[in-house]
Amino acid sequence: MTTIFERVRRGYRVLGGILVLAMIGVLLAGIVLRELLGSPLVWANEISLVLFLWIVFVGAGVAFADHARIRFTLGTACLPPGLRAVVDRLVTLIGIGLLITFFCVAVKMAWVFRGQRFASIDLPVVLEWAALPVGLALAIWAMLRNLIWPQPDAAEWSAGEEGK
Repeated sequence: MTTIFERVRRGYRVLGGILVLAMIGVLLAGIVLRELLGSPLVWANEISLVLFLWIVFVGAGVAFADHARIRFTLGTACLPPGLRAVVDRLVTLIGIGLLITFFCVAVKMAWVFRGQRFASIDLPVVLEWAALPVGLALAIWAMLRNLIWPQPDAAEWSAGEEGK
């Protein structure tokens, strides 16, 4: 499962990089055409918004997959190690529940907007809403993986790398 997970995570990273390059290209083309040729790309804002949403949610999925999320350990730092592990698992389960809820809402919203199209280009609005379940799916998978096979935090990984 780890090799499949690593391949999927790598695919999400490649997708994120492509999306960032596409957004830079769309924004640059919009600026150049508007400022130099006096002919603005009317669809550039809508495409930029779609790309931005995809970048955010794919990036969030990668962050969860890398176990690089913000954790507030002030309350658990003073607990004994056994109880701390139980609390960490409980918090992870609650997080998985929230992500699954968000995923279900995102799928419903994509379904609701399936018939609508953007005003300036003939593309379905569902392209915008599809970013949420795609990113949330990786986040849920990563949290389940970390629940079953606990992974060190990103800070611990980088600290371990520095010591080598």
